[in-house]
Amino acid sequence: MSTNLPILVSTVFAVLTTIEATLTPEHVTVIIGKPSNHTMKTKLELKYGDMELQFRKNSYVDVLTPLVLEASSREGVLQLAGKQATKGHRLIVEICRSANQLDSSNTTECIEMLKGLYLEVTVLKSSLVAALVMVVGWAYFTAWSVSFYPQMLLNIQRRSVIGLNFDFLVLNIVGFLAYSAYNVFMYFDSNVQALYQEAHPHSPIPVLLNDVFFPTHALAACILTALQCFIYKRGNQRVSYTCMVITAIMGIWALVGGFATWFKLINLLQYVTSLSYIKMAVTLFKYIPQKICNAYCCRLFSTSEEKVPLAGRSEQYYWILLVATSTYYKCAYSAGM
Repeated sequence: MSTNLPILVSTVFAVLTTIEATLTPEHVTVIIGKPSNHTMKTKLELKYGDMELQFRKNSYVDVLTPLVLEASSREGVLQLAGKQATKGHRLIVEICRSANQLDSSNTTECIEMLKGLYLEVTVLKSSLVAALVMVVGWAYFTAWSVSFYPQMLLNIQRRSVIGLNFDFLVLNIVGFLAYSAYNVFMYFDSNVQALYQEAHPHSPIPVLLNDVFFPTHALAACILTALQCFIYKRGNQRVSYTCMVITAIMGIWALVGGFATWFKLINLLQYVTSLSYIKMAVTLFKYIPQKICNAYCCRLFSTSEEKVPLAGRSEQYYWILLVATSTYYKCAYSAGM
């Protein structure tokens, strides 16, 4: 008996993690004291007529009316009003019944509905704060996107890339290439999305359209900056051997992962996720070469008549804004403001 227990547990876990959502959307946001209507949809065929779902009372959100899913459209309106700020509170169904059967909690239809039903609510304190969080989030996105252009404009103005560390540039390209691949696959590839839903059955796909646009735009900007290195004066600067080795290791990592995926040793989601680790690794140390270069340039040109604007300085003001906005955005959303 004990020898079969691990098999039984793994089987049950596999079944639970492959359940398809029966009610969408799975995540909604409401404001404290402000009733709001949310259109809910189901993929189930309602053979017994309209289905009514009554949710258990809780301290965070009022369910003002039961959710009635019409058999013809498979849609219904759920009216909610927030009571207390929170993030990710799960609503629990207390009663499920169909129009043609007054007590149908045990029917196949209700069992199927409840098996895949997951509804999570985030309650914010005010619509103003919700709008502010959204604005700050887009400011974060915009600041990151704009931050690539001052360096390119500076290079054009000076007709020189002296002071721009090539290691920093190469690592940026590698990082954003991996990050772009991750976001593009997660957003557009249905196979990757299906694998993600199996692994995280009640979590939305963690990539939005702006998540796709940012790294692809950043990659293009970095490539354009790299092309400037072949056009403008660069002195004796080159990519260091250390950077070449690091880049080669990351390339081998991606290549090995690709072969492992091809031979089905890992699935496509695991491979795509491994690419995101490349971006994470790049982010940890990509600024170090540029800072070393800046310090070296300061010493080199401190007694010279030629004053070389240090690359990266134009981005520091954006960096301050990025840190402030991203911190507020994440903290506000996590706190359910």
